[in-house]
Amino acid sequence: MRSKKAITPVIAVILLIVMTVGIAAFTFIWMQNFVQNLQTQTQQQVHQLQRPRFTISYAAYDGSNLKFVLANAGTVPINTEELKVTVEQYDKVSESFEKAVIINGKPTCNPKQVSPNGDTNCEIKTPRLDLKNKYYVIIATYKGVTAQNTLRK
Repeated sequence: MRSKKAITPVIAVILLIVMTVGIAAFTFIWMQNFVQNLQTQTQQQVHQLQRPRFTISYAAYDGSNLKFVLANAGTVPINTEELKVTVEQYDKVSESFEKAVIINGKPTCNPKQVSPNGDTNCEIKTPRLDLKNKYYVIIATYKGVTAQNTLRK
């Protein structure tokens, strides 16, 4: 009879060990998923903070050059040598798109590096613009981010 009673405590200890290992494995897997999700969210937030943001705060045409002010509204510096400018032409009366692109190129900016919350004066040589009958949409693109402004008389 004594040998049969000794089996019950052994089974109880084995069950406790199996339950402890199971709970530890569950906790490990849950923590691993939790940390991985937290890491992904942090990387997304850092990427969002490092993404450039800018506006074209002013635009004017002097007869041969399109001049504009690029304002950095983000948290990372902008290198204007990587900036591309596109200008589209629209009819004022019908508000229709006339030409696909009349300007597509790189502007000259001073300074070339725009710090966060800073701005720079830029210009790009243009063909003759008809501000009386047309208006122009200026689109600046930098690392996949765009800003635009409308030039009207």
